[in-house]
Amino acid sequence: MNKILIAAVAAVVSVAATLGGAWMMGVFDRPVSSQPVADTRDFRYVEIPAVVANFQIQGVMRYAQVTVSIQTRDENSEKVLKDNTPLIVNKVLLLLGEFDYPSLSTMEGKEELMSKIGDSIRELFNQSQVPVTFNQVILTGFVVQ
Repeated sequence: MNKILIAAVAAVVSVAATLGGAWMMGVFDRPVSSQPVADTRDFRYVEIPAVVANFQIQGVMRYAQVTVSIQTRDENSEKVLKDNTPLIVNKVLLLLGEFDYPSLSTMEGKEELMSKIGDSIRELFNQSQVPVTFNQVILTGFVVQ
């Protein structure tokens, strides 16, 4: 019976000490928020060089030049994206070739291109040892001729 009483008293003292320590550290004074904390880091932009694709429409050669930037807040992601710019340019060039000239001249076509570029870049770095995160791909230059 004494062993049970001693164990119970030790448990109560232990819990009381833990709660007292937490109270002294101010844990109970902080408001509980279920909303995620906003990321306040500055945006970083990785400029991808202009990509030019040609299209033949009714026997006339047409060109489209697209320049994009990748928006991120992560310094490591910025470095990885810059170091792999040739791979990204390749992806953009291949994707640009999949579009036809008339669709690129519409707002929906440009938005679809940006979406596909973002998806391709995420896929490119999906298996990377260093995680690459970015917010969006931004169209910074678009010329058709």
